[in-house]
Amino acid sequence: MVKRSFTAEGGVEITDEALEKLAEPWERGEVPGIAAGFVSAPGRPRISEDETKIVAFRLPVSVIKAIDLKAQQHGETRSQRMREAVIADLLKA
Repeated sequence: MVKRSFTAEGGVEITDEALEKLAEPWERGEVPGIAAGFVSAPGRPRISEDETKIVAFRLPVSVIKAIDLKAQQHGETRSQRMREAVIADLLKA
């Protein structure tokens, strides 16, 4: 087994052995306190209740720059701006 160590903020060295020792009371259920009653899922918030899939396609760099500029002006990411554009097009009669 390879022994690893990590350096925490402030320069404190933490070894795998120290992490295992810290985990033991948690694993035994001996850590005091009350659960908050919810578990937060890691990552970004969901954009839809529906299943999502990645759609990739090529655009000229000039178009990408224009999308990025428009997104920045509206305080959005490129993905948010492109999603809105697609949905707006789909909603047109």
